Amino acid sequence: MTTNDKIIPINRLRDECIKDTQVKRFCQGQEWHYLTELPLHRDDCYLFILLEQGSGSMNIDFKEIRLDEYGLCIVRPGQIHYNIKGKNVAGWLLRIDGTSMSDDCSKMLEDILLQTNTYTIPEGVRDDCISIIKMLDKCLANVSDFPLKNKIASSLLNTFLNYMVSITPSMFRMDYHK
Repeated sequence: MTTNDKIIPINRLRDECIKDTQVKRFCQGQEWHYLTELPLHRDDCYLFILLEQGSGSMNIDFKEIRLDEYGLCIVRPGQIHYNIKGKNVAGWLLRIDGTSMSDDCSKMLEDILLQTNTYTIPEGVRDDCISIIKMLDKCLANVSDFPLKNKIASSLLNTFLNYMVSITPSMFRMDYHK
């Protein structure tokens, strides 16, 4: 085996979008087909997969994880992932550069990821999470610049991240108010 055979490819966020955030809607059709065809790889950014319907699985660092309806999977930069499968799926994919997160949010997210890569979004906040993602997607998809566009996108992104960190099961949260 040569040295090149040992290298696991890295998908770079900046190669696929001009901002530090990418939002994609997927369903059983075209976008989902793209995800399932990806070979073993790593990303240089955080990856959030939110399943609105259906169920699926994928491998993260060679361990299979399951994701059910309203499940959220978070993959940290550099984690190996592949073998994405699903049935009757629809949801959202967010790729986020870690430098766009606040230090507090980044620390809490990393502490959560030490415990788990997946959890189910509680019933009472599902619509809020989806609404934030839809607003962020709309803002980023707007090709024309408008006053404060970058600040609005940044604010929506931080709202989403803080929301995700705050709704994780309490057993995974640490005390950050010491």
